[in-house]
Amino acid sequence: MFNLNSLTRLLLLPRAYLDQTFGVSSWLGLAVFICCACVAGCDLTPNVLFVADGSPLRLLQLTDALGECPAPSRVCFLAMWDGEVARGCWMREEVNVRVILSEEERTVPVADFRPTAYAEYRHAVLNQPP
Repeated sequence: MFNLNSLTRLLLLPRAYLDQTFGVSSWLGLAVFICCACVAGCDLTPNVLFVADGSPLRLLQLTDALGECPAPSRVCFLAMWDGEVARGCWMREEVNVRVILSEEERTVPVADFRPTAYAEYRHAVLNQPP
């Protein structure tokens, strides 16, 4: 039966005995597994700075990541009413934000956007001209 005493003994075993019993390759495999789990747990999506939601669009999220967008454009995400999410590029132009998606281009007034907590933390503002 596995109890607290056997767990304590297992944790207190000398490293040489563990290496002899389990082998170095097992330790290396465990290290690789832990690293992969950490990477998989990371959020690889850019942080959203500004959000607009309304009738012509369900939810438009602006980030500050370049991604595949040519500078000075940045990555954005548009969630449609049917649940589909499109990825595109956005650029500030005068009093509007121009959003370029693979199938269309939209212009949204800057006043329609509100900052996220992350934008407030970074002191990011959208209402100042570029």
